[in-house]
Amino acid sequence: MIELSTSKYDTFIDVLLPLAVNQAYTYRVPAQLSSSIHIGSRVVVPFHGNRLYTAIVSSVHNKAPLHYEAKYIINILDETPVVLESQINFWRWIADYYLCNIGDVMNAALPSAMKLSSESNLVINPSADYDKNELSEQEYLIIEAIEVQGGISINDVQKILDIKTVMPIIKNLINKGCIYLLEEIQEKYKAKTRSIIELNVFYTDVQNLKNLFAELESKPKQVDALQAFLRLSKTEKNISAKMLIEEAAISSSVINTLIKKEVFVKSEVKVSRLSENINDVESDSSFHLNTEQIEVLNNILLDETNTPALVHGVTSSGKTMVFIELIKEQLKLNQQVLILIPEIGLTTQLIERYKLHFNENIAVYHSKYSEKQRVEIWQNVLSGKSRIILGTRSSIFLPFQSLKLIIVDEEHDASYKQNDPNPRYNARDCAIYLANVFDAKIVLGSATPSLESYYNALNGKYILHELKNRFGSASLPKIQLVPVQNEFPKENLSSIIGKTLQEEIKLRLDRKEQVILFQNRRGYAPYLQCTTCGHTPYCVNCDVGLTYHKWSDELRCHYCGFHNKVMKVCVACGAGHMELKGHGTEKIEDELKEIFPEARVARMDLDTTRKKNAYQDLLNSIENSEIDILVGTQMVTKGLDFNSVTLVGILQADSLLNHQDFRAHERAFQLIEQVSGRAGRRDIEGQVIIQTYKPDHPILQLASRHDYNLFLRHQLNERKQFKYPPFCRIIEISVKHKDMKTTQLAAIELCKEIKKFIDASLVLGPEFPAIGKVRNNYINRIILKLDRKGKQLLHQKNLLRNTIIELKSKKNFKSVNVVVDVDPM
Repeated sequence: MIELSTSKYDTFIDVLLPLAVNQAYTYRVPAQLSSSIHIGSRVVVPFHGNRLYTAIVSSVHNKAPLHYEAKYIINILDETPVVLESQINFWRWIADYYLCNIGDVMNAALPSAMKLSSESNLVINPSADYDKNELSEQEYLIIEAIEVQGGISINDVQKILDIKTVMPIIKNLINKGCIYLLEEIQEKYKAKTRSIIELNVFYTDVQNLKNLFAELESKPKQVDALQAFLRLSKTEKNISAKMLIEEAAISSSVINTLIKKEVFVKSEVKVSRLSENINDVESDSSFHLNTEQIEVLNNILLDETNTPALVHGVTSSGKTMVFIELIKEQLKLNQQVLILIPEIGLTTQLIERYKLHFNENIAVYHSKYSEKQRVEIWQNVLSGKSRIILGTRSSIFLPFQSLKLIIVDEEHDASYKQNDPNPRYNARDCAIYLANVFDAKIVLGSATPSLESYYNALNGKYILHELKNRFGSASLPKIQLVPVQNEFPKENLSSIIGKTLQEEIKLRLDRKEQVILFQNRRGYAPYLQCTTCGHTPYCVNCDVGLTYHKWSDELRCHYCGFHNKVMKVCVACGAGHMELKGHGTEKIEDELKEIFPEARVARMDLDTTRKKNAYQDLLNSIENSEIDILVGTQMVTKGLDFNSVTLVGILQADSLLNHQDFRAHERAFQLIEQVSGRAGRRDIEGQVIIQTYKPDHPILQLASRHDYNLFLRHQLNERKQFKYPPFCRIIEISVKHKDMKTTQLAAIELCKEIKKFIDASLVLGPEFPAIGKVRNNYINRIILKLDRKGKQLLHQKNLLRNTIIELKSKKNFKSVNVVVDVDPM
């Protein structure tokens, strides 16, 4: 901690805190520290009592706050800024657009290891006057531990006493004046280091080195060590003791002896945590674009206005190859490039593909990396060391210095939208704003663009580029709609894989080809039902049925994680006739193993990819032809590129069309088209079997013909008629509370106030959604349809923010949680 003294020359700073607050707070900086303070640096500040937080300096000035006495900062953590001023402005835009607190944005943007933790430590009160004999046994143990260690945390107390409830004991010691709580800030990030062996600079002189060899003549092992070091130093920059031991075939004691003689010097060097995460791939740039790709590439490069480019290319049309050429152009100018992808699972395949064309390291940024790895990437991007960054939605928050190209792959994907917690941002839309800030090119790519993006292209807001053919000799797969009604014999109605699909799978297995089956529901069976009274077990916390998982033999809730043992007897009627209904991926996997006992079957869903590297292991097995049939959820629809997959089966396609959502048909078409695109990506023509009860459904008919343009016109006409995006902006407001009546009253009150500044016809609700209770909170939902015009939209958003604040200020509704989701997906 820095000793601080008050001065009339103190500087004031405004800081942002990683809390759910929507304003900056003013603090004093002592005169002796004023020259060390910078916008974007981290400082430690007291806030809300004695709690300490890491804050980011957002401005430096000399104006004291009007309504409160500014406190002094505790410490400055950075000599140079770790956040750029452009980032802070970006955070403010996100907070304003998505109606959330800037503290929430900061919290999401910074890696956790850069946000210091405030931990309560117990220390001895030096002025205390007490008799240890009057302390209880537990109190004595605490005092003794503090005296030995100088200070201990509350967690340490729990371990020492082997009990969880320790606060009453601690409170007694505080009341007796024996101890007090000290808030200490602890830095979470520490650079990774490795011990290396260096030669004393004295022996870099040739004559001194010759004299040393003469002195060590009677010590052959030490001579071996010295000679080994000299050999290694020709090719290795950092030589470890282990390398020396292996090279010279000596023991560690020999090296230790030379260190004592000051021949060798042992030191610590920083090493990257990142290099071990990406396999080395030999660079290869030997590919040639076709005429269609060259035209798209040139048109994007020639656009000097940097208008967003939408590349609509059918699956396997070679969009990535165009992206690679665009990246090369920016690297020639020493600029930074951001490649956004929707899923973590896609990173490895894409990394391998990009590494074939670029010698330099590609920085990968996503939530599966450790916090310390993420800090290292942050620092590399800030310094400009990392020029190619590939990551999921959180990558938009990195501190870019010279960002000149952003690629949003699979731009339609809902995974770009953060659903919980705040900020509920869409990384695709934020990337468009970010490109404008840097005057950078931005390219959105998809085989099935979102309706909003395609509409923007039709209206000139984006520039449309099309790749209408698959790369090489591959053709789009043929799609067959198979009516389910005739697919199953009466004696086997519990099956889900129809006879047509079974025949096609067998044909592929005989030809040593691979199959992907898509079922958009994980678990073994969607629900358990009593055959006597029809009762279905529901989650105790949510208004949703429990799904059976065979691997754990449990009923589980996919919303809150609640799980329970499988019921053998119905709790409603007492009958012992509980049956599993429906099919999840786990059950389909079992069925496939029964039908095709010789086939190697694997499953790809959330349950099978939880462990580290599990997803990559599955991909490697498919790539190496160690899997014949892969069954999975939406994970199998995104970006997978395998030579031998020639058949895709879509099970229960009707379930994709039946969601209560204006985007249901759009999502269904996209999913069908995307998963179909996994088949026949090379020389062998692919085939897709869609099992459905409604083969005449217009969306399925359009998907079977790969007719995106007709689908687009059909959907845009519907959206325009009923005033849905892209013809308006949607804001979804969820009012939540543990009491149903309070929830309803708060939602009604909020709705009434909103209608004072928004036309009542554009306010839908309040009403209970399909799932009206989640995690013991009842939900009422209000939908607002707002004009797309910028100034009017901003004005309405500001009124909405103030209306929610006013509602929360009322005594009856203080505990109500109001969640605002702008542009919900």
